[in-house]
Amino acid sequence: MSNIDRTALLSMDYQNGIVASIPAAASAIERTAEAIAVVRELGGHVGHVRVAFRDEDIAAMPESSAMAAMITPERRAAMHADAEGTAFDERVAPQDGDIVVRKTRVGAFSTTDLAERLREREVDTLVLTGIATSGVVLSTLRDAADRDFRLIVLADAVEEAASVEEARSIAELLRSHPQLRGYLVDLVGPARNAARYLDEQGVADRAEVVTANFFEPLPVEADAVVLCDVLGDWDDHDATLILRHCTDATTERGRVVIVEMLPDPQRMDLFTEMDLRMMIYVGGRMRDVERTERIASAAGLFIAAVTRIEGGYGIMECLPDR
Repeated sequence: MSNIDRTALLSMDYQNGIVASIPAAASAIERTAEAIAVVRELGGHVGHVRVAFRDEDIAAMPESSAMAAMITPERRAAMHADAEGTAFDERVAPQDGDIVVRKTRVGAFSTTDLAERLREREVDTLVLTGIATSGVVLSTLRDAADRDFRLIVLADAVEEAASVEEARSIAELLRSHPQLRGYLVDLVGPARNAARYLDEQGVADRAEVVTANFFEPLPVEADAVVLCDVLGDWDDHDATLILRHCTDATTERGRVVIVEMLPDPQRMDLFTEMDLRMMIYVGGRMRDVERTERIASAAGLFIAAVTRIEGGYGIMECLPDR
């Protein structure tokens, strides 16, 4: 067999409902479609992965499942296996001979027979595409590595929801408070998508998108730096470094606002599961207020106020310990 005979491109979670929720997904789908065409022409394999549920899938989920908590009664119809929203986007729709699997968790291998079907075709190399990068792509990457596949991630054929969500938050804030200006700081890929969204929303004149790495001094100065779902991706050392750079980027009376999941005494199982996922997937960890206070202190901050919000999250307002 040639190398391409042992290669499979996986197109993951490019389904109508998810694509519609991520405005920047269109360009990634186009590049995925181009890549699929090349793989087909060269004689490689193509696999399609979607997330969708039947009634029996939901009934079988334990209460401790993080996915069960996400599939609320209001969302079940939209996420049903027969719903239009869970159908594959027609631009990357399966063809005869492709591998097609339906999952009920995050990663492509979990709750599917994907691994067995790839081995049947003697596939040993995977090319990953999909949305979102921090969800199905990352989870599948980790699992595939443990299964000894060679791995390639097509950087131009994956997309992340977070950058657009952050841009949406800034846009709403700026529309509500015309006197404010905002920065969105992210890596090059996510920043590009955020800039496009802010321009579409008509607030680009007051919202500057800055490409930067949190592990280096930030090239901005602001009255408030907001970190939402960031610190959980990193261990204490790296999280402290991120906070220190954020502290240095604030004005004299500035503050750092941390938005992260916090433990709920009534649902500790969900927090524990998320903590384990962060440790396994990215080497990070979830933190309660006390542990967050420790890394904040090491970065020259103290937690001045904690506000609980819906979804198990909390807002921790940190002030410089000057």
